[in-house]
Amino acid sequence: MKINLSEKELKDLILSCICLALIITIAYSVKSKELQLFMFIPALSIGITAFLPHELAHKFVAQKYGHWAEYRAWWEGIAIAFLIALTGVIFIAPGAVYIIPRGIGASREESGKIAAAGPITNLIIASLFVVLMELAHNMLLARFFGLLAYVNAFLAMFNLIPFSPLDGSKIIFWDRGIWLTMLIISILLFIATM
Repeated sequence: MKINLSEKELKDLILSCICLALIITIAYSVKSKELQLFMFIPALSIGITAFLPHELAHKFVAQKYGHWAEYRAWWEGIAIAFLIALTGVIFIAPGAVYIIPRGIGASREESGKIAAAGPITNLIIASLFVVLMELAHNMLLARFFGLLAYVNAFLAMFNLIPFSPLDGSKIIFWDRGIWLTMLIISILLFIATM
């Protein structure tokens, strides 16, 4: 199935990834007490390999069920994240995929599967980067793959917290066994990347 992106949605996704990279770069610079511009590229890689696939997975599955779904940046959240980054702490909530259900609405199963799509995508990507990290012969490359695996595992684990509006609340409402399995896998991957 083709994912159709509106011009506004594409702009919001690109700007969210750039803001995410800048926020991480600022926080890292504050923590190390000197400007760390080199962090922008790894930080942008995080946006491209963790945040972007997570959001697009939600969109893809929602559209598969015939719902309208579009990503929107949350500019207030991005502004707050920039302010928090000035303390050296990273907390980013750049936006979300907004879904308008077709007809009478999404069933519990549809909502659960739409919610699960993001963390599952992060778990698959984290697993891939764990393998690449283990296979890498270059220490710098191994650390880079490890960072991407860590962020994807963390993003999955965080989103599986079963409180609204996080994905975990919809997944646990749909199927506790699937939620628990995903949570265990995310914790194991997170530990493997530490």
